[in-house]
Amino acid sequence: MMKRLALLCLLAAPAFAAADDGTEWYLTPQVGGISPDYHDNLKEHDWDYGMAFGKELGPFINLEVNLNAARIGDGVGRTHLDTSEASLDLLGVMNRGGVIAPYLSIGAGAVRDALVHDLGHRDDFAAEAGAGMFIKLWQNSAGTSQLSLRPDIKARFDNPGRDQHLVDFIGTLGLQFGFGGRGNPPPPPPPPPPPPPVAVAPPPPPPPPPPPPPPDRYDIQAKGSVILEGVTFQFNSAELTPNSHAVLDDVSASMQKHPLLKVEIQGHTDSTGPADYNMKLSERRANSVRDYLVGHGVPEGQLTAKGYGLTQPIDSNKTKEGRAHNRRVVMYAVANPKDVKVEGAGTTAQ
Repeated sequence: MMKRLALLCLLAAPAFAAADDGTEWYLTPQVGGISPDYHDNLKEHDWDYGMAFGKELGPFINLEVNLNAARIGDGVGRTHLDTSEASLDLLGVMNRGGVIAPYLSIGAGAVRDALVHDLGHRDDFAAEAGAGMFIKLWQNSAGTSQLSLRPDIKARFDNPGRDQHLVDFIGTLGLQFGFGGRGNPPPPPPPPPPPPPVAVAPPPPPPPPPPPPPPDRYDIQAKGSVILEGVTFQFNSAELTPNSHAVLDDVSASMQKHPLLKVEIQGHTDSTGPADYNMKLSERRANSVRDYLVGHGVPEGQLTAKGYGLTQPIDSNKTKEGRAHNRRVVMYAVANPKDVKVEGAGTTAQ
């Protein structure tokens, strides 16, 4: 029987290596007690000692070789029974990654019984079933070694299926040392750096300014009042847009031809936003136009600036086009030389 068990262990050895998925091997010395079925003139229980050597085959299965031996005395030292066993056991483990991992076990092997003062011994086939748990006490930071407490209880069936069979109960407590694990997986690699930004071509240069208007296009002395078409501002600001400069340069040239003419620069807005805000915005825009003209040669005494906000619309504020018409700058003649005829003086009608 012992030879057959050795052959079974030899055949199982490739399975240990083939099933290596990086989990660990373990060695477990055990001590406990045995309650034998045969106890004629013997104590009902005595000490039992064992050793288990096993391998984790995956997340749920362990395969291990178990050896245990006991000497059951009669209590007075006259006789005793030596019993030993070698078995190959399969464990079904639950919650392997937890602190407590219970398991169920089944196994088969050979048991040898020898009664003192009786010549020889008896070898029998044995099957067993049991339950236990692994209680994790310590694990290194790499996850490659650990120490666990292992309580275990099993029933051993000597000669199962025959008329004369025995059932021994064995309970042990083991200290299990696991080794050879692959350890915790490394952290995932950092994400790759973002690709370098794509170079964006610089914006094209602004279009060339339009050709200068014919001389005296803004002859305010003759017209009385003029809307400065093309004078625009940055959004929600009194800053002139670049396209306004050419228009105002032409106005400056026209004004310098008539030094006795005095003009009011009028700022107007549409009805979008509060009236007080629009009044202040229109005044800032009127002053911005006045400052530009003064900076380009028009005497300060010729110019005043005033904002009218949304009070003098010339179109409907209900359409986009109408609101665009209402956002305007007007030059209004307030004083002329007496020998010059001014058409439309004294009114903002165009």
